Amino acid sequence: MASKNKPDVKVAAKSKPPKATKEKPHAGLFEDLLFARAPEEDLADYDAGALTASAKLAENALARFKSGQPVMSAKAILYPAIAARSPSSP
Repeated sequence: MASKNKPDVKVAAKSKPPKATKEKPHAGLFEDLLFARAPEEDLADYDAGALTASAKLAENALARFKSGQPVMSAKAILYPAIAARSPSSP
């Protein structure tokens, strides 16, 4: 029996989010996603190699991230070419 004060409202059941897979994304996916919405004129002045290196540094930093721990790397800031070759060391 429905209450006179409250209309009958059917609530849709919440669907479960998709389960995470352990598949490793293809190489270059992060870079594709990172620059996908950037206007071409914003990227035009940069060398493609520099954009790729920047994306790899960012992806490696995100891979090392642990909640509550900084991922700042002085080596990556001062010597980005060296840091790109050794992503496992901060």
